[in-house]
Amino acid sequence: MQLSNYYPIPCLSVPYESPSNVSAASVSDTYIEITWDDPSLSPEVWNIFQGYEVYIRRAGTTKINVTQVNEPVNSATIPGLEPLVTYEVSVAAYTLTGVGRKSERIAVNTTFGKVVFKWTSYHSCWRGRDGVIVSTLASVSTGPGSSPGQGRFVFLRATVV
Repeated sequence: MQLSNYYPIPCLSVPYESPSNVSAASVSDTYIEITWDDPSLSPEVWNIFQGYEVYIRRAGTTKINVTQVNEPVNSATIPGLEPLVTYEVSVAAYTLTGVGRKSERIAVNTTFGKVVFKWTSYHSCWRGRDGVIVSTLASVSTGPGSSPGQGRFVFLRATVV
């Protein structure tokens, strides 16, 4: 083995700055799209740059899931999330020599899923033209950004899908 075929990689080749301006570009009930700005790194570090790691965990828990982004892009979509949950997200750059500093964590809330209204026939208190109307009271929101209680009050059973 000849050492002339190898070159030293100094310890300073690990990213010493974290990505900045981490934010949620898009949020749904089951995914979050995260964006960030590149960290300020020396040319030597950029020469051995490999990509980013996106860290996500459910707020209040310790289990962290890591998604690797193996290319020089500034976004990642994290699928498979649960509706109405707060997640904490951070991002770090990595090189051939290791992972750099993580960005500050941001909190992102997934949204509410689709609501399907199902009319069911029951033999109980109130009969409508098509059968008995279910006796569960629900508040129907008028859309994204509406406050709870806005909309109409109807007697029905709602199922989240």
